[in-house]
Amino acid sequence: MKSEVWFDKEQEIVRMRFVGDITSEEYSRINRELLANIPSEKRKLQLVDLTACSAMKVDRKTRKEIAAEIKATEVAGTKAAIIGSSPVLRMLTKVFFAMRKEEDAKVRFCKTEEEALAWLKGDAK
Repeated sequence: MKSEVWFDKEQEIVRMRFVGDITSEEYSRINRELLANIPSEKRKLQLVDLTACSAMKVDRKTRKEIAAEIKATEVAGTKAAIIGSSPVLRMLTKVFFAMRKEEDAKVRFCKTEEEALAWLKGDAK
């Protein structure tokens, strides 16, 4: 199975699931699918699942390109919950979100999908 992105109608959130290594090509493919298939008004709440992700294989130039792609898909007030990341993936994810410089975007690393959904929906403390 490869990485995928879809709109979860039941939860009313965007779900991204990364499998294996995240390369610049794989991230770009997911990003293109997001832009092509999910309207901006439905992209505010995002759950990013990295539980099946093994590594992020990108260099500095590619990290900047990915950060630019993230910024291009950003919708004001976006909340992104991330589950299943290793310490290295957490650090790289923080770098990407810091590079965006979005003032009102919120990102949280969660231990479980339930915790992530509660935070996204505003039920978390």
